[in-house]
Amino acid sequence: MKTSRRSLLTVSFSGLTLALLSRPLTGVVWGAENTAGEPEKFLAEFAMKAFEQLGNKSLGDQERESRFGELLEEGFDVPAISRFVLGRYWRTASDEEKSTFVTLFREYLSQRFAPLFGDYDGKGLIIKRITANSKNPSISWVSSELPLPDGKILNVDWRIHHDSKDGDYDILDIKTEQISLVITLREEFASVVQQQGSITGLNNQLRHQLDKGAFRPKS
Repeated sequence: MKTSRRSLLTVSFSGLTLALLSRPLTGVVWGAENTAGEPEKFLAEFAMKAFEQLGNKSLGDQERESRFGELLEEGFDVPAISRFVLGRYWRTASDEEKSTFVTLFREYLSQRFAPLFGDYDGKGLIIKRITANSKNPSISWVSSELPLPDGKILNVDWRIHHDSKDGDYDILDIKTEQISLVITLREEFASVVQQQGSITGLNNQLRHQLDKGAFRPKS
């Protein structure tokens, strides 16, 4: 079961990254049941910038990972996702442990997933509908479909937060075929914390593995 979850995690984040590497604005299609709203426009503009930053197939792994990390910082609420991923362990961690983890977590995502998509030639993201959160109007889900090169369709849902103070939008989660990226990551990192005995132990293990390039997909 654990292997299956890890596989599903890769599929889930692949759905996100493939969407970002699909065509820019012209490759974002509004479904018949949807008209463009602010969260959808945010996704389209973010996809365009991601394509510009990552679409160069001649980029090396380190440069692609660096750009990927910058895009994560810009389009995602990485600190909020980090807090959720660590769960109860975040509450007992020191400020230094938290800051270190957020930095390493961003590097981890970049190293693990960015290299997978240097050769992708996408067909475009189809945005279907937006569903508001009745209990929290600042949160909405944007449902989309992503055509893959093999002809299959991925259902990708984006959890987006709107900050009413500064007007910014941030992605908080992605679900692919109902598999939540952040929940799967939370399960993975909780297991590592238990093995290492502390957040410091987790951070040390992450740093060690990142320095070795251990999270890069094997060619």
